[in-house]
Amino acid sequence: MAQIEVIRIAVLNCMTPIKPVFDARGPFDRMFQSLFGSAAERINTRLDLSLIKIKCISYDCTKGEYPPSLDAVDAVVITGSTASAYDGVPWVYTLIQYTQDVYTYQPHVKLFGSCFGHQILSLALLGPRGAYVEKSPHGWEVGVHTVTFTPEFIFHFPSYFEKTTNLKIQFVHADHVVIPSNSLPPGWILLGESQQCANQGLFKPGRILTFQGHAEFDTFTNGECMKLIGVQQWTEEETALAMEQVNRDDDAEIWAELAVDFLRKGNSVKI
Repeated sequence: MAQIEVIRIAVLNCMTPIKPVFDARGPFDRMFQSLFGSAAERINTRLDLSLIKIKCISYDCTKGEYPPSLDAVDAVVITGSTASAYDGVPWVYTLIQYTQDVYTYQPHVKLFGSCFGHQILSLALLGPRGAYVEKSPHGWEVGVHTVTFTPEFIFHFPSYFEKTTNLKIQFVHADHVVIPSNSLPPGWILLGESQQCANQGLFKPGRILTFQGHAEFDTFTNGECMKLIGVQQWTEEETALAMEQVNRDDDAEIWAELAVDFLRKGNSVKI
């Protein structure tokens, strides 16, 4: 009989998606349930003894909602947001404190962050060592771009990089994380870089994984974001270029399997 492994995830929703996206894809927790659930199904086909299941529970941290207890939670996911990690608004400050407390006092709980979530975790956990979040001097990174992974990260997930050291993912961000040299604590690893952004994520085996990109965004979702930002901030030519970049092929399925691999108990899946 196959052994069932349920990964229980508390998803901290940091915004409500724009209406066209919400109507078609739902809130962020539903996107991650779909992303991770599908990845788990693909991994299940390659494993002999385990049957991985994903169970996401939603909390709106912009309204002060958090899990009453983490005793029955395996991981906390921090989603994207239109807010900035350096905003002085109360809910962002509370979220930073919460992630610090989880990291310090709940060692059984893994932390995953996407885009804004990546920036929050970087600021909360590495800010005391000099890391910070700022507007990128290179401007927006939008659409599908290539991330080149570090050898240190690849070492922990070799089966995903047998033929390449690069993966593509959807982006929509104007802030980035700056980590000064020699400021990473022992055991922490930089995930990789793109042509425009030097820090595409962080990894600490068994505890932390962050992506600057959005594996949970498909072409429709990010395209709707481009349309809105275009109306608010860009010229028609800039919006057209962003839409062209959004419509490129990506490797979201592989990014999702990497995340599920990380979230699994024991952290290392031999695939």
